Amino acid sequence: MTKESLKELILTLEKIQLVLIQEGEQEWVYGISSIKRRLTDINIDSPDFKKEFKSVQLSYLNMTNGAGSFSDVMIWRSNVEDRIKVNKDFNALTKKTWELFEL
Repeated sequence: MTKESLKELILTLEKIQLVLIQEGEQEWVYGISSIKRRLTDINIDSPDFKKEFKSVQLSYLNMTNGAGSFSDVMIWRSNVEDRIKVNKDFNALTKKTWELFEL
């Protein structure tokens, strides 16, 4: 993990958080906010960085495991084309999060 990739991860989580807020999703906003805050508080130059980052990774992983988890979030639109587009964009953000978390 580099400083740049950590910043990119935080920005990606911020984008996810904004989408959730715009969609009126309240259940997962807290979890994403908590993970984002924890990442913001980590000092990448600290000797404990790997341990702290692993803890945040595990929190995100726990949030996305199992039925009804964050990985099942879908944004609803009445118009099918709109629904496909918004979920494609949202899924791209969550996929990028996985990649940046190196999961």
